[in-house]
Amino acid sequence: MPHIKKRGNIYHVFWYEKRKDIAGSNSKKKGKKKKGKKKKGIHRSRAISPLYQVAKEWAANKAAQLYAKKNDMLVQNYSFLDFCDEYIKNYSKEFKRERSVLRDLLTIKIFKRVCPEVEYVHDFTDRPLALYKVRREKEGVSESSINREVGTLKNMQLYAFNEHLHDKNYSPLTSKLDTPELNEYIPDNKTLQLFFSDLQEPYKTACVLSLYLGFRRGEATHSELIDYNFDENYINITDKPHLNWSPKTKTSKRRVPLHPEIKEYLFLRYEKAKKVGSQFICFFDDDGRALDEDVLSSMITKIRKKKKLPKVFNFRCLRRKFVTQSTLSSGDLTNISLIVGHSTIKTTQKSYFKPTMDDKLKSISTLHYPGVSIFESKKKKK
Repeated sequence: MPHIKKRGNIYHVFWYEKRKDIAGSNSKKKGKKKKGKKKKGIHRSRAISPLYQVAKEWAANKAAQLYAKKNDMLVQNYSFLDFCDEYIKNYSKEFKRERSVLRDLLTIKIFKRVCPEVEYVHDFTDRPLALYKVRREKEGVSESSINREVGTLKNMQLYAFNEHLHDKNYSPLTSKLDTPELNEYIPDNKTLQLFFSDLQEPYKTACVLSLYLGFRRGEATHSELIDYNFDENYINITDKPHLNWSPKTKTSKRRVPLHPEIKEYLFLRYEKAKKVGSQFICFFDDDGRALDEDVLSSMITKIRKKKKLPKVFNFRCLRRKFVTQSTLSSGDLTNISLIVGHSTIKTTQKSYFKPTMDDKLKSISTLHYPGVSIFESKKKKK
């Protein structure tokens, strides 16, 4: 049972949650073997209120919740605000990276503002998610951003179902917005020239790394001078524990060959970074501080609007342009897939390699069969 204790001017609620741990090992302790499964628990606490009655009501609700979980019963009237805190603490922080946790917190904050009518978890069904999509579209938010937020909210619904806070799994009932153009758009050379025409540093360096080497946004902004080997012409993409960052997947950790056309450009940025005391290749010239991922995205959006570029123009389309153009030029999709850090070639084909009809036409235009005259008409004998 939860109990209440006052610390300073705030009443705290303390409780103990049991959980099944993994199967016990057969390691010996004091000559005895441990067999089967053992139960472990976690001591938890939460600061509630300077008012004892509020803390008492909260403790009563927590007791009801623990009892329902223990007996596989549905938890009734569970506060949505408390549920959000529980999701962040028990799921998001346990299984996600710090940056993903921050995104979850932002999504929850936006949802509370956009759908204030959701007071209890039983209100958190597919209907408010449908309203959420409509209301976010009216606010002018892009489809991709809405889909990312909805993905988090759907995951929260699945968590609620698994924790006996929902009577059914509502997460499959909400579909994401269709964004075929966003997933297929590749800028043409004219659009690229317009985009780069007056692009300033360090945004230019980040975009160059994507367009010529297929870097992701985080890979560009976390690229350090120590990663560059100009003698052997490669750039390392690896874990950055000192920056609390790591590549997206295991296959994202790779060695990228340095494109000869941008080698001199990057070397000049490399030398300038050392002069201003920066460890990053994407740095601000005035103080050497690193470029932030979100700042990069915001600047691209600003330039897109200023230059009146297509609405689907973003940082990722530069990487898609690299994959398509380099594959058409080399005819080697396998190597390009490895360069951009995809786990399989199917991922590259499905999401990034999008040749146009003109590209396809060029691929077959040189087709020729020497010595075969299929279309030559026979001369009539006189």
